[in-house]
Amino acid sequence: MFSKYEVYTTTQSIYCYPVSNVLKNKLNIKDNKLLKTAKEEITLIKQMELLKNSIKGNFTKTPLMNIHKFIFEDIYPFAGKNKNQ
Repeated sequence: MFSKYEVYTTTQSIYCYPVSNVLKNKLNIKDNKLLKTAKEEITLIKQMELLKNSIKGNFTKTPLMNIHKFIFEDIYPFAGKNKNQ
């Protein structure tokens, strides 16, 4: 039972597959464990590439979003995008 101070919601995230908590992804993986494994392998490679060829700029919003896009672009369609884009 929830206390009167706890928030309970059944809202489905637009970033997840229907009736799921798995983020929509370009690999069409709908299992959290498999997605986690694929993400770890892909992002490790991308991070190593980033170390060799870094993205230039100050640590402001745009360069940080570019880094996010670079690391996750092969996995998530929303990588590096502002939620308003």
